[in-house]
Amino acid sequence: MRKLSKADEAKFKQLFEDMLSIKSQHDELINSLDKDVQALISKFNLDNDKLFSQMKEQYESIADQLKVFASDKAQEMDAYISDRTDKWHDSDAGFTYRDWQEEWQDISDEFAEAACVDFDIEINFQRLPEIEEPRFKP
Repeated sequence: MRKLSKADEAKFKQLFEDMLSIKSQHDELINSLDKDVQALISKFNLDNDKLFSQMKEQYESIADQLKVFASDKAQEMDAYISDRTDKWHDSDAGFTYRDWQEEWQDISDEFAEAACVDFDIEINFQRLPEIEEPRFKP
């Protein structure tokens, strides 16, 4: 096929225009909803700003304490592992202990991330994707 027929091109263009019209209507509805929700979230954040600040400060402090605790325990476990024999390292007990130590290191990393969490409320609405019309001739 060298190109689309005029009838096929017209059919495609009509369907594509219908789809774009629906997308436009959808976008208008979502934009209206988004505006209303953002206003509600702004009011909520403003009304609860002081409480959120206190909670965030406490949350970060506790997360930091837990991070240090877990990191210290992981280091103690690492020191214990270092004192073991090669035979112990290759045993089931050695593998199990190393897994346990890695869990404590991983949770320490998770607490470090938790200390940086954002307490602001945010909602994002999914929009229909943009689609470009194809060429009708090569």
